[in-house]
Amino acid sequence: MSDSLTNWIQNKFTTLYESSSNTSGSQVEQSFDSTFSSTLEVIVNHVPTTREKLKKGIEDRGFAETRSAIEWKDVIEVSGGDNAQEVRWISTYHAHGIVAGSFAVTRSLKLRIRAGPAQTINYTVFSAKIVQDSSINDGDKRRIIQIFITSMVKAAPIHLQNPTESSPEDVA
Repeated sequence: MSDSLTNWIQNKFTTLYESSSNTSGSQVEQSFDSTFSSTLEVIVNHVPTTREKLKKGIEDRGFAETRSAIEWKDVIEVSGGDNAQEVRWISTYHAHGIVAGSFAVTRSLKLRIRAGPAQTINYTVFSAKIVQDSSINDGDKRRIIQIFITSMVKAAPIHLQNPTESSPEDVA
C-alpha cells in the first residue's frame, strides 16, 4: 500500500477505461470489483444510481471501440479527517482518503468518417472516497465506497486534411 491514493485511482481508472474493449467481460468485472466496494454509493450527474448500472455503463462504452486513451487533468488527494463521522469510518476500515479530479477518455470507434475513425470524448469529473476494507482477505484492500461523477460524451472534432493549400484566386 505504498502507492498514494492518487496513483492508485489513476491506475485503476486507466485500466477500466482503456481496456474495456480489449478485454473479456470477466477481466473487466475483476478490475471493477478490485476498484469498487460491494456497498458502493454512486451519484452520476446528480442522480443516485447502483453499482451494477455503473459497471454496465463502463462495459457498454467499449462497444464498437478499437482503442481508447485516458488523459488525466487535475487530480487532488485529501487524507482522512478528524470529525465524528470520519472516526466511525476509521474504526471500520482503518484507512481512508478522498481523491477528486477529472479526465477525458478519447475512444476511436470501428465506424469511419471519411478516411478516419469516428471518435468520442468522454469528459468526467469525479470525487471518490477510498478506504482500506479490512473484510477483504487477499491482495490490495483499498476500495472506493462512495463516488460522485459528472460526465458527458461528445463527438470529437473532425480534422480534414487539405492535401494542397489553395489561394483565394484559385477558388474563384
